[in-house]
Amino acid sequence: MTAERPRIPVEEFGRRIRVKQERQVLLTRGFPPPPQLDVIMAEAVIRAKIETPGAMQQQLWHLLKATDELPHLRLRVLPSVGPHSAAASGGFTILEFPPSDRGSSEPPTVYSENITGALYLDHQI
Repeated sequence: MTAERPRIPVEEFGRRIRVKQERQVLLTRGFPPPPQLDVIMAEAVIRAKIETPGAMQQQLWHLLKATDELPHLRLRVLPSVGPHSAAASGGFTILEFPPSDRGSSEPPTVYSENITGALYLDHQI
């Protein structure tokens, strides 16, 4: 977060972390069943040097442990072979919703969080 917005106010930084932690709890809930999470990560991300010694190792250990303990979590690492066209827009999440009691469901939605805020795209072609 500080790389995107180095002057982010401390209270905003804390609020964003709390929102991410609350979302993370959804992955370990018992009922209703937790959502399926498929993560695709560029190899360059896990090779990046960060300032805090040992932080990257801790993060990688956490990811490996989570994918081992939570069968609804999948992590794939794409080899670094140059920029991919999807990288130009930054990270995104595809949200798919279960059917309602009436059998209908919301359309899949793409969620993208970036420096200017969040964007939800749900247009069907």
